[in-house]
Amino acid sequence: FTYLGRTRRETTFDTSFMSFDQTDILRAIAVCLIISSHASCSTGQRIFTPLGGGGVALFLICSGYGITKSFMNSGLGNYWTKKILRIWLPYDSFLLFLLIIKNGPKYDSLSQLFLDFTCINTSYWYFSFLVYNYALFFVCHKFKILQKYKYPIFLLGLGLLFVPENNIRSEQVLSYPIGMWLADYDKYIFKYLTYRF
Repeated sequence: FTYLGRTRRETTFDTSFMSFDQTDILRAIAVCLIISSHASCSTGQRIFTPLGGGGVALFLICSGYGITKSFMNSGLGNYWTKKILRIWLPYDSFLLFLLIIKNGPKYDSLSQLFLDFTCINTSYWYFSFLVYNYALFFVCHKFKILQKYKYPIFLLGLGLLFVPENNIRSEQVLSYPIGMWLADYDKYIFKYLTYRF
């Protein structure tokens, strides 16, 4: 859907490994997997539940890949501005809409409202998880000394935060770093895949 809805002028499709066109298609597939999982659960059937986890993993892998490639091309310039415009603003608009129609999340305190609107502890787990990944990425790339240790930092940071919870976030701890790894080594991976197949 994402790919079909784009209004780009060029008619060629970029077939390079994990190109923008390819990751757009992967995101569309991820959305379809997640929607099918949620739709089946809403009918009481759990047969498609694993598809949702796979879709989330695919989304996180694409996100980790894209953010790493963006860093390689333009550094951390406007890093948080981009995140606010692409993640926080739409999420907060959605929450505000839900609050206005009085069908959204209920808050016991202002601090709970603040934590939700800042994506620190959200009503929708994916957003807070994504923000933790963004923050770890920023810290690992802001300080040059940490860049070579980014994978252990990610695994330790996310592992300590989420693995003890034993929920869907703990299942996704590896997804974002896998996307980063694919971006760091994409030339070698592509060369291996083209030689192998």
